[in-house]
Amino acid sequence: MEIRLLSCSTLAELLDLLLVEFKEYFRLSSVNLILLDPEGAARDLLDDYVPPKPGHTLRFVKNQRLLKSIFPVPKLKAGELDDEVKKLAFPSSPFILSSALLPLVRHDCLIGSLHLGSKDPGRYSDSFDYDYINHLASVIAVCIENCINQQNLKRMSIIDMLTKVHNRRAFDQEIIRELSRANRHQTTLSCLFVDLDHFKLVNDTYGHQVGDRVLRSVGQVLKNLCVKLTLSPAMAVKNLPFCCPNVTPPRHSRSAIPFAAKS
Repeated sequence: MEIRLLSCSTLAELLDLLLVEFKEYFRLSSVNLILLDPEGAARDLLDDYVPPKPGHTLRFVKNQRLLKSIFPVPKLKAGELDDEVKKLAFPSSPFILSSALLPLVRHDCLIGSLHLGSKDPGRYSDSFDYDYINHLASVIAVCIENCINQQNLKRMSIIDMLTKVHNRRAFDQEIIRELSRANRHQTTLSCLFVDLDHFKLVNDTYGHQVGDRVLRSVGQVLKNLCVKLTLSPAMAVKNLPFCCPNVTPPRHSRSAIPFAAKS
């Protein structure tokens, strides 16, 4: 299991291992995770990730208040929990009779908490030593930090930080993949180029800060319209190209946006 943890390359992959596979592998009744995420860096990496049911299997917190309520001292807790701690650790699983609560610590900072719960009252006890679980908690903390850092570095290389959509580098990579796929499957591929009319007038009249807000808003609108949206900063900043797989080019340019929205 430790090798599996270390081999995870994305946060979503790691979360699936912890929240789904851990539950099956260790024959647990519930597995919950709390992560400290003050700036939303982890949540930004999980746009399409859906945590397993029931609710509260995955929670993000902006400060350590909840974590320190569970761990006044960052040491593993094992055995039967009192009602107050049980509600904090397993808010959707009141049937848990014994558990192991693992503090996740990096650089002397409590960054999260992993909760392993069982219906068996004898599964975990404060009378036993859990050296392996303590070691596992250290490995998990390292893996969480590594996945977030690696994904953020990759994301910074392909995401335009102003509009939060893909940049020229990502577009170049995407267009090659989509051309290859279209050729392989003999399907169509369209490219749509969106130009913001009178954008220079907005900058000149209201200033670049307002212009940046306009770009962010337009990027979000187009991102919602089409799954594969990419920004090309090598072109004029007001031009946004994106590719639409399996879309036949419309006859009239004015129908391009609603047509792309269907892709």
